[in-house]
Amino acid sequence: MNESQSEIDGRSSQVQTRTVQEGQTMTEQAKPVIEVKTGFFPLAFFLFFCTPRIEIDGYVYKTSWGTQSYQVVPGQHKVTVYFGYLWMRRCGENTVYINVAPGQALHVDYSMPPWMFAAGSMRVW
Repeated sequence: MNESQSEIDGRSSQVQTRTVQEGQTMTEQAKPVIEVKTGFFPLAFFLFFCTPRIEIDGYVYKTSWGTQSYQVVPGQHKVTVYFGYLWMRRCGENTVYINVAPGQALHVDYSMPPWMFAAGSMRVW
């Protein structure tokens, strides 16, 4: 894999190029990725004991706090993040709809505020 740096919109980003190998199709290389980063306010350290769940198009993934990547098909996707806390099964729940193009990697940041009855904030970039 050949890696090089490029400048896009004033931000530095990593560009990776690959050649198509024999027996490999372009669709194997062009699968889009949704990267979800989950976090919380540092003084709410008790959330380390809660397991966040990332739901993409109805499929639920039990994860840990931090960054996870998911390969998806191109198109529109519904991304929901929540966690269980005491008697609440879907605490901090928030949803975002995103469109992903072939070969594109989108990043979703989820951050939980210190109060448990609020929805977490989500940002797509």
